[in-house]
Amino acid sequence: MRRFIKYLLLTGALAALTVGCYDDSALREDLAALDKRVKDLETWQSVAENNINTLFSLVSRLGDNVFVTSVSEDSDGYTISFSDGKTAVLKNGAPGNAPVIGVKKDSDGVYYWTIDGEWLLSPGGSKLRVTGEDGTPGSNGSNGSDGTDGTTPQLKIEDGYWYVSTDEGNTWTKLGQATGDPGKPGDSYFKGVSWDESLVYVTLADGTVLTLTRGAAGVKAIAVVPNYGDGSVKAVADEFPIRFDIIPESAAESVAALSADCFKFKAVYTLTKAAAGEDIVLDIIEIELKDGNLVLTVDGGALADEFFSGTVCANASLIIDDGINAVTSGYFPLYLDPYNGHEYVDLGLPSGLKWATCNIGASVPEDRGDYFSWAEIETKPVYNEDTYKWGQEGQSLRYITKYTVADNQKECIWYDGGIFMGDNGDGVEHADYASYNYEDDPARQIWKGAWRTPTKEDFDELLNNTDSAWTDNYNGSGFMGYVLTSKSDATKSIFFRAAHFAFGSALYGPTTGTYWASGVNPTDCSQAWTLWFSPTVIHMSADFRMYGQPVRPVAE
Repeated sequence: MRRFIKYLLLTGALAALTVGCYDDSALREDLAALDKRVKDLETWQSVAENNINTLFSLVSRLGDNVFVTSVSEDSDGYTISFSDGKTAVLKNGAPGNAPVIGVKKDSDGVYYWTIDGEWLLSPGGSKLRVTGEDGTPGSNGSNGSDGTDGTTPQLKIEDGYWYVSTDEGNTWTKLGQATGDPGKPGDSYFKGVSWDESLVYVTLADGTVLTLTRGAAGVKAIAVVPNYGDGSVKAVADEFPIRFDIIPESAAESVAALSADCFKFKAVYTLTKAAAGEDIVLDIIEIELKDGNLVLTVDGGALADEFFSGTVCANASLIIDDGINAVTSGYFPLYLDPYNGHEYVDLGLPSGLKWATCNIGASVPEDRGDYFSWAEIETKPVYNEDTYKWGQEGQSLRYITKYTVADNQKECIWYDGGIFMGDNGDGVEHADYASYNYEDDPARQIWKGAWRTPTKEDFDELLNNTDSAWTDNYNGSGFMGYVLTSKSDATKSIFFRAAHFAFGSALYGPTTGTYWASGVNPTDCSQAWTLWFSPTVIHMSADFRMYGQPVRPVAE
């Protein structure tokens, strides 16, 4: 058509030139305008066809195992790339009063084609599915089909008018004129494209939003591997690991190789709390790949005390964002582990108290673990009166600044001009960790959760409800100590190694075991209660607070 029009015009112009010389500038301008007009019409039709194909491409991926890998914007629209290597190009709408081809989901959950906001119908009067049940376009309409197989409409411009076909070009329906200002492209098909951490939103002219999933580093999805049947992950106040499945599995290595800056692990509180709903970002300590899983070691220390006390719950999610694409695990519940992953034995004691199987700083019962001066929460190289945190410089251990007993024994209490100055100067005397909210309890501060250092009464209950037996070779380990076996359940026992005690920079008492309790000796505040044993005896005693001794935690 275009060539024929140009041929007639050109031959007419040449004939005129044979008659005589005259100014043909006007004719040349007309020819140029006609040529531009034809090119504009071809461009408009091309843009319309591209956008129809793009709509099909987008809809076909809504329920497919394909995800967005990148979105790029230019002056002419957007290009969306997918994990299957294909792209969808969204061009700014063509001028020329182009009919607006769109898609819309009906009440049956299926997307159908629309034209100018109305359903686009097949020659038989049926709505046209965008895709067939297998996600591919079909050939409905060509042989009286009812439009259930899926098809892609066709647009063309002919004689200056738009035409649409719903039966693969067998029949065409005339629409409006193809007119407009080529210099003012519009957004006739797509209003815009936006995205967030996990989704891409393509908004069509009629407000319909197509939502596509995003991926990072070739990942379609990440899914947490729960610790419990309800889908929750065990969280503690210290570092704890979380495993994630990577989909597809082939992307796991590339994800693990991403910079730590690409990972964000956050939690949100889900019950009553002053800051309920606030995102709490937890530090990621390590990222590694184990047995095909992405394993993150997370620091739970930023979680509120209310979470660990059971007052509030929390959900968490992982976001991986490589700066171009993002994918998220979605939210999953965090399960409060009051024992923070530390093993314990329930000996059937009347109080129900649980005893840890290891000392602080140990990984198995045979290990000594760490040594602490009483009411200190850090280890140190030297244990004596000069290094004791609550002693007074230049004074003996009879002058203590915290955890003292008011019993008129001034040698054991720090006085200044008759005014009591002990216990941080608050004027109140405290004899155990609980009275200071366990702030100086190594079990509570290091293991956190429900753990604490046992009281003298806890040790008394343990000794009264167990049978004690000395061993020179616990479980073939070569280490000596006491095995305490429950009187109510002989299958339950606990081992205390003869771990010595620290004084100065050395350990003393090779066959001695000493374990701190949380209370001060009421008759001498320079000493605190301790479990003391040798091969022939095990009982409660008292020792100088400056000594270094192990701590065996307990929990309610």
